[in-house]
Parts: sequence; C-alpha cells; structure tokens
Amino acid sequence: MRPFHKLLLSALAVASVGYHFYHNTTIMLFFFLSISALAVFSRKNPDYSSFLIKLSLLALLDLILNIGLENFVVGKYSGLTQNNIIFSFALLIDITITYVSVTSLKTFSDQKAKLAVQVNIIMFSLFCIIDFLALSENIVRNLDKLGVADSFASQFYHWQFLYDHYELFKTPLLAFTIAFLYAGAFLARSKKVKFA
Repeated sequence: MRPFHKLLLSALAVASVGYHFYHNTTIMLFFFLSISALAVFSRKNPDYSSFLIKLSLLALLDLILNIGLENFVVGKYSGLTQNNIIFSFALLIDITITYVSVTSLKTFSDQKAKLAVQVNIIMFSLFCIIDFLALSENIVRNLDKLGVADSFASQFYHWQFLYDHYELFKTPLLAFTIAFLYAGAFLARSKKVKFA
C-alpha cells in the first residue's frame, strides 16, 4: 500500500472513530493539526498552501469556540438557548469556511488544487445545510418556549431527528473533507496527473 493510501485511510479512520467516541474538541484538534500539516506538506504550491493556512486558522477558531461553548454555555442555559448558540456558531464557522474557500478559489492557477477546493466548497455547503436544519429543528421543537400556544407547539415536540443524528450526518462529511484535502495536497504536488 502506498504511503498516500495509508495516510488517507488513517485520516478517515481517526475522523470517523474520533467524532463518535471522543469529544468534539478532540476531533477539531485533529482537524486543525491535519490541515496545518497539509499546509506545510503542500508548501510547493503556494495557492493551495495559503488556502490550507486559512482553513487551519478557521479550524483553530472553531476549536477555541468549542472550548468556550463547553465551559460557558453547556449546562448553563435551557435546551433551546444552549442548542441555538451551539448550532449558530457551527453554522457561522461553516459559512465562513465556505466563503473563504470560494474567495480563495479565484486566485488558484493550478487546476488540480482548484478541484480539491471545489470539493471542499461542496462539503462545507453540506455542513451549512445540516447546521441550518438542526438550528431550525431546534427552534420548531421549542415553539412553546417562544410563546406559541401549547396546543399548536405540542405537535413538534418529537422533532429531534437531526438533534439525535447530528454527529452521524457530520462525521462522514468531516472524514470526506479531510480525505479530499489530503488528496488535493498530493495532487497539487504531483506532476504526473493531468486534467483536460
């Protein structure tokens, strides 16, 4: 097995297993360290390396926000407020990463690295959709706390599909994102792969 395949499989395994069995902060630390290592690895392609540095800084910001949320929000507010804050911050970070990816794409001259960033845009757009739907579901589920009559709001109390399966939706996306960023770093360094 080639070193790239080992690295790719390791990234997928750690991302998938880590997201389920460890705390979100642990997996975000892994994501930050992986992206930082990739930025160093792809330094021969300045466009892709610059993009990865921006992405690693945003991952660091997400890590810091997660630590702050765990210490100052979790367990200190009602379910509605706590989940709205958490899902809003997740949505804000994902929108920011998507925006940075789109604006960085315009500066790329290398088609191979550009392809990896385009896939990253799709992945983080999916993250945005999941976070928005989870935030919306949280608001709808707690309509009674927002002043809506219980007779109407009670029909939505059981709406927690995304809340219950949030990590299940985000785990594969994170694993694929890491895998595609690794692939992009290797493609950006490779001279053999040609795109039409």
